[in-house]
Amino acid sequence: QSIEPMPFEQGGVIRPAPFSPPTGARSGRNRRVRPAALAAGTILAVCAAAAWFVLSARPVHIMTEPADAAVEVAALLKLQLGNRLLLRTGRYEVTLRAEGYHTLRASLDVGNEQNQRKSFTLEKLPGRLRILSIPVAAEVTVNGTVRGRTPLVLDDLKAGTYTVRAGADRYQPGEQSVDVEGMGVEQELNLQLKPAWADVTLGSDPAGAEIYVDEQPRGRTPLTLEILEGRRKLRLQLFGYKPHADMLQVVAGQPLELPVITLQP
Repeated sequence: QSIEPMPFEQGGVIRPAPFSPPTGARSGRNRRVRPAALAAGTILAVCAAAAWFVLSARPVHIMTEPADAAVEVAALLKLQLGNRLLLRTGRYEVTLRAEGYHTLRASLDVGNEQNQRKSFTLEKLPGRLRILSIPVAAEVTVNGTVRGRTPLVLDDLKAGTYTVRAGADRYQPGEQSVDVEGMGVEQELNLQLKPAWADVTLGSDPAGAEIYVDEQPRGRTPLTLEILEGRRKLRLQLFGYKPHADMLQVVAGQPLELPVITLQP
C-alpha cells in the first residue's frame, strides 16, 4: 500500500505525528531463557569439566611418617579418593603437620605415570631431659660436650641416643646412656656418683702424731679420715720421735684400718 503525501501549504507549520509500533512477533532481544534450559546447560558444563579433570589427573598415594600426619596440598583442583589424591601433572607445595613433630613444607612433583607414591618423614620436636645427681653441682657432658652442672634441664636434644656423663671432685665419674624420645616429652635421669675415696683409720703410740698424706697435713692420731683412691704416701711425725713413712694402696669404697704405728724415739 502506497502512502500519499499530504498537501503542504506555503507558510504552514510542520507538526509531529504520533507513532505506533507495528504489532506482531517481538524482537529476539526480548526473549526470556527458560530456567530448565539454563540448569541443564550448567550441569552439562560441570560434568564436562569433571570428566576432563578425572581423565587428565593422576592418582598420587602420599605416605607419611608418622602415618596420621595431616596433609595439605596447595592445588586449585584436587580430589580425595580414599588414601589417594587426584592431581594434574605439575609441582605443588605440600604441608604436613602432626602433634609432637616439626611442620614440614616440601614440593610435590606429579608426573604422567599412574599410581604414583610419594613419601614424607616429619622430624620429631626436641625432648626435655632433666638431669639430677648425687652429689649436686656435678659437671655434665652430653656426647662429650659440656652442658652445665646439676640440677640441669636440657630442652634442645633431638630424639636419639645420648651418652650422659657427670663428674665431681672426690667422686668417680658416672656415665649412662639415655634414649631421648623427643616430641616435647620430659624425661628424668638420676646419676648417683660413687665416692672416689675410702675411710682409713690411723693410730700411733704415742698418740698425737701429726698425719701427712701426700705431704698434706690431715690431722693427728688417732683419726679416721677419707683418703682418695690410689697409691698414697703416708707420714707420721711427732716431736721427740723419728718420723714414720709408709705407702698406702687405697681402694675406693673399701675401708682400711691400719695397725697402731709405734713411733721410735
